[in-house]
Amino acid sequence: MLLGTKKTLYDHITEALLQKSHTAIELGLYLKDKNVPATVQGIYKALRELISEDVVVKQGMQYVISNVWREKAVGLFAPKSRFKLSPGEDAIYRFKRLDHLDAFWKHVLADIEIEIGNYPTFHFTPHQFWSLVPGRKESEQEFYKNFEDHNIYSYTVIGGTTHLDKIARDSLKNNFHQIHLDEHININRCDHISILGSYVVTTRISGRLAQHIDMAYETEQDEKNIEKLISELFKKLGSVTMIVEHNEHKAQKLRKRLAQDFHIPRELQDEFNLF
Repeated sequence: MLLGTKKTLYDHITEALLQKSHTAIELGLYLKDKNVPATVQGIYKALRELISEDVVVKQGMQYVISNVWREKAVGLFAPKSRFKLSPGEDAIYRFKRLDHLDAFWKHVLADIEIEIGNYPTFHFTPHQFWSLVPGRKESEQEFYKNFEDHNIYSYTVIGGTTHLDKIARDSLKNNFHQIHLDEHININRCDHISILGSYVVTTRISGRLAQHIDMAYETEQDEKNIEKLISELFKKLGSVTMIVEHNEHKAQKLRKRLAQDFHIPRELQDEFNLF
């Protein structure tokens, strides 16, 4: 048990990552120094399970404790340095696995949301397939429910009007999260964008992958089929890039573009200087 006397391999790995990020090799050396018996296969198996449970996220070769899990366990651990960019700065990350990308995306957004408070958020996605990533549906629903729980207004434009797009809209909308379907919106279909205050977070896939996903949504009607197909496409068609920019002018411009089909109260616009 974590922080107890009888610790599992998962506990030792979690404690190591609470101190700092590690590669799998570094974790092996850490465990060896602690006289914890562990095979390479056992370490990777434990890391995969910790990632699937949203305890750990992976960036490149590095493993780090997830901000989402850390916030749930607030008060148990020492304060840490949060993700933050100065105005004009940006950061770029690349991923080969969709579940690692999705977990790290939520990890970064958790820090940005703490920084900006209850500032309304805006999102664009050609298709909302992130909730179909194996093992991520509950996490995705929890992410959007967070807006309602904390009275934060959020607006999402989905760039499709297929049967599955409508299912995503109906399952993720709530009193504080409005969703609009617009297959004609003039935004690059390789980009999945979130605007949080003066931050712009863009998840960029290849043009070939974007085309295949569009075709899948046009032909498939069943969530299980599309879930399997999306997973296979990401395995075959390369890495995904995540770009985080602290750019107030770009954020304001994108908000204005995405807000056109939503009713946003004047007092909300004025309070946060949205446009």
